[in-house]
Amino acid sequence: MTSRLPQPNSTAEPPRPAVRPSEPQFRTGQKVRHAKFGDGVVIESKLTGADEEVAVAFADYGIKKLAASMAKLEVLS
Repeated sequence: MTSRLPQPNSTAEPPRPAVRPSEPQFRTGQKVRHAKFGDGVVIESKLTGADEEVAVAFADYGIKKLAASMAKLEVLS
């Protein structure tokens, strides 16, 4: 017995090219909140490729380098 593979979804939108932000969304000294790491302070932010890399100092977790598009940081101040 031969199994059939599902047909590709032809109505799906093609992937959009990544658009590089023109300037960083986060700035040094800014207080932010992360779902897992809690509250922290931005110590560095720089554009990398089509994203922004944000280094944040968290009290209980130390310094974490996060991709802004994935981290979903909430700005506190």
